[in-house]
Amino acid sequence: MTIESLIEVAVERAVSRVLRPHLHRLQMCEPMVFTVAQTAEVLQLSEDTIGRLVRRGVLPRVPHLDGKVLIPRQAVVRLVADQSPDQLAAEPSTDGSPASSRSMRSAAC
Repeated sequence: MTIESLIEVAVERAVSRVLRPHLHRLQMCEPMVFTVAQTAEVLQLSEDTIGRLVRRGVLPRVPHLDGKVLIPRQAVVRLVADQSPDQLAAEPSTDGSPASSRSMRSAAC
């Protein structure tokens, strides 16, 4: 082996070792909904605060069979984008008319 090929192998190993923990995120789908804990982590708030925002209607809740509170990702994005709570409570439907804040659009990865 030449010195160039040895360097190339060493660099590939080093890059792989450093990037391996992050590569799986490039292949993962972006979630359509967050749990209360995930929303709290994303927004750097407590779970209690997120619960209050859901109860007040600032963040809409997606109905779930097990009673689990799921919050649409788009509502979190709009909240961070500093839209008014009224706009957060009603998501526009695909035909342009307002839809219920409890509706969920499905998306494929």
